Amino acid sequence: NGQVLLEWRSRKRFPMTSTVKAPACARVYDLELENQGAPISVVKPVTYSPVYGSLEPNTQISLKQACRVVLSSSDNRAANFVFELSGGPKALTAWLREKGDTTTRSDRIEPALNLSGKNEYRDTTTPSNATLNWQRLDTQLSTKAHNQWLTDLAANQVADHLFRASLPEGWQLYDRTGAGSDDFSATRAIHAILVNSEGQRYYAALHIKAAPGPPLEQRDTVLKYVIHLIYETIDGAP
Repeated sequence: NGQVLLEWRSRKRFPMTSTVKAPACARVYDLELENQGAPISVVKPVTYSPVYGSLEPNTQISLKQACRVVLSSSDNRAANFVFELSGGPKALTAWLREKGDTTTRSDRIEPALNLSGKNEYRDTTTPSNATLNWQRLDTQLSTKAHNQWLTDLAANQVADHLFRASLPEGWQLYDRTGAGSDDFSATRAIHAILVNSEGQRYYAALHIKAAPGPPLEQRDTVLKYVIHLIYETIDGAP
């Protein structure tokens, strides 16, 4: 019903980091690009590419395969493959504008998109816009595109310790995480759709931007605390 149950600093800009991979693949499915393909060698190996990092150069990959890999494992080479074959960050930003988002911007590919220097506007969103984006995509994509997108998001293998760790029985979860660290900051993010046992849908976007230093485990401790508050808030909602 569009009711905001919980928000704090929801209109402040934060780095998207790997959460950008979710709208990037939603766009692939929305524009029916999933059957386009190319050899993996069109993009070079980059850091954190557990699936596509060491493929033979002539291995043929489709955008559908790449989106499955990028949304399940957060593979950075797969993300760059998606960008390369679908028009790049500028095309993603333009598509988000068409969907009604006037704030989120995608500017760089992996791994540079994770760098969030002082007063950095590139590759940022606000938690408020992120939840609205996920709600739009969840409700406005065609049935085929929507099903493909949710199936890939549900296959996420890198966030079992966050929302999924305390997901109530009978609920469904579709989520995408992100993280970054540089000389200016340490970041963490998770965007999610939560569907309760009655089919009611909730949209969450959590972002942390701290001074450099806190390890990922420490940032996740903060996320887990907020996730606990979210479940409590949903449970108490009318």
